[in-house]
Amino acid sequence: MGVCSQRISPWHDIPLLAKGSTTDDLLFHFICEIPKGESAKMEVHKSYAYNPIAQDHKKGKARFYKYGPSLVNYGAITQTWEDPDFITPDTGAGGDNDPIDVLQINDMPCQTGEVMPVRVLGTLALVDGGETDWKLIVADARDKSTSSMKDIGDVDSAKVSEMREWFRNYKTAEGKGLNKFGRESP
Repeated sequence: MGVCSQRISPWHDIPLLAKGSTTDDLLFHFICEIPKGESAKMEVHKSYAYNPIAQDHKKGKARFYKYGPSLVNYGAITQTWEDPDFITPDTGAGGDNDPIDVLQINDMPCQTGEVMPVRVLGTLALVDGGETDWKLIVADARDKSTSSMKDIGDVDSAKVSEMREWFRNYKTAEGKGLNKFGRESP
């Protein structure tokens, strides 16, 4: 197998739909930014040429999750974008100007930059800093332990609650308040 010498943007050049996707079983390309168990805040970087995955920085310092390592494989769906000018009725806020985030629930950690076919099972409508920050809950379509999952009802409710509470609370370790979710009572 040869090595490709052409640079690509993982955000723009990898197709949205994965091989094997059908109208009855949509599979999307997930790109891993933060493997399960890691705390370095990596992301598809919008301001760098070709949008490589790079560690996020704030005030010149590399960012890490202070709340604890990622509970899931975290990343994005290729060729998506949350429009800041579109006010989502479920949250009352515009998008966060980033690709749509993914919480991939499989047990094995992914590798930063790995691309895999995933099936969307559900979503969390996070409101973070006054912006809508969708979190798609997905499963690797190739993993036998999750390949039969079709919707959020197939995921252990304790796991869903753990993910929701992690994202509700993770910024409190930075001295910020709790995040909120759309369609949630105050």
